[in-house]
Amino acid sequence: MRIIFLGTPQIAVDTFNAVCQKNQIVAVVTQPDKPHGRSKTLLPSPIALAAEQKNIPIYKSDKTDAPLIEELKKYDADIFLVFAYGVILKKDFFNITKFGGINIHPSLLPKLRGPSPIQTAILQGETKSGITVQTIKLKVDSGDILYQNEFEILPEEDYNSIEKKIATLSAFFINEVLYKFENNQIKPIPQKDNDATFCKLYNKEDGLIDWNFCGKDVINKIRAFVEWPTSYSFIDGKKVSIFSAKINDKLNFSDFTDIENGKIVFADLKNGIVVKTKDCLINLLMLQQEGKKVLAYKDFLNGFRDLNTKKFSDLVLENKK
Repeated sequence: MRIIFLGTPQIAVDTFNAVCQKNQIVAVVTQPDKPHGRSKTLLPSPIALAAEQKNIPIYKSDKTDAPLIEELKKYDADIFLVFAYGVILKKDFFNITKFGGINIHPSLLPKLRGPSPIQTAILQGETKSGITVQTIKLKVDSGDILYQNEFEILPEEDYNSIEKKIATLSAFFINEVLYKFENNQIKPIPQKDNDATFCKLYNKEDGLIDWNFCGKDVINKIRAFVEWPTSYSFIDGKKVSIFSAKINDKLNFSDFTDIENGKIVFADLKNGIVVKTKDCLINLLMLQQEGKKVLAYKDFLNGFRDLNTKKFSDLVLENKK
């Protein structure tokens, strides 16, 4: 098939390459170059880089306006395929191809419609999720289901590892789905709107840890936000980001019930960095002081003295006292 591919981040690259092997991608639409690092150097998206390597025409746009629509119609494509493009499509865009478009969405629709299904599944403590291939309708993520693939979310997995899993699985099955779609071998299944759940777009403030939450919820936040916006707290007014943690199963929590939540009860090489939450103790494994490198807890201890006398705090709340 002649396909227009819409995508932006790394998660879509394996699928893009797989589709190229069995079909003809005639054009790519991706978001504009974005600033990266302290120098704010403009860099193309991973999909743009992948398309460049294959000499496929690239359109960099964060809006699907009339000029782009008219330009894409010239390719006389059969369908358009969307995977993490990051822009809501206008109604007129649906007419750029002969048979409309299909979308790869990283959840088991109608669960977790919206922009952050991977993070939200982890935050909610889900033990399974999946991938849905759907037709594209004007109402976001409400299309008919063409294919679904379910997988487990393991306790040790975080956003990055689940994203890699989704990238690999999508690349594995997408060409079979496209073939069956082209040959009318798939019966689309309408979603049940009454069963739909939704997720939001997260921002930096969402990463702030509340140590009054249950330990499992704190760890789920750290797992979900390991890439963006990262989970963080404060020690003596200094921001500390946390990238990995686990529940402590060696110490007796009942010995620490009189201690404030967020208090660091141990900070040494033997016990690690142990923090009290509402219902358990957790060990912080990977941390970063603002402006410095991400470190394993053993190295972090060298740069942050007397941690066992400190308490993690919500700086925002403390400023209001």
